[in-house]
Amino acid sequence: MSEQAYEDRISEAERYMRGVREERREEQLRAVRSGFTTGDRASWLHLLDSVPRLALPREEGFLEAATADTYLAVEEETLDLDEAR
Repeated sequence: MSEQAYEDRISEAERYMRGVREERREEQLRAVRSGFTTGDRASWLHLLDSVPRLALPREEGFLEAATADTYLAVEEETLDLDEAR
């Protein structure tokens, strides 16, 4: 495979991944907005007696953070890491 063909394939793969990320971003923003709206309408008092269940990601590719009270996992593909540079 020529160097130009290789670079073309890499560019095509990057364009595809940007498109997938953009499609997912809109869906995820809607889901987060919906969750906040639902949470705003509901009382949190019913959560005091519940024991949270930790659901670990089944695959690699998650960025994770934890404190004594919280656990957060973000799928790496949902972040636009190229913009952060």
